[in-house]
Amino acid sequence: MTAILKSNARSEVEGFRWVLIRRFVLGIVFMTFLIFSLLRYGSYVSHERAKEKERLAKDQDSVQSMREGKGIAWDRPACDFVCSTLDGDKAEI
Repeated sequence: MTAILKSNARSEVEGFRWVLIRRFVLGIVFMTFLIFSLLRYGSYVSHERAKEKERLAKDQDSVQSMREGKGIAWDRPACDFVCSTLDGDKAEI
């Protein structure tokens, strides 16, 4: 009788041990997946911020060059036509 009880107890302990091992392995796999996902997302966000910063710097350079007169140059007749049409006068083409 005692041998049967010891055998059953060992069997239950062994089963419980395997359940714990499976849960531990699944937890490790989940944490690994989570860590790699967060690293990849962090890299993505970093690259997007760098692109945005580069785009803003490029836009700022464009604005600065236009302020310095290196941008679009309006010739005088075109400017006169635009200004006169905005004032309501009829300009001859």
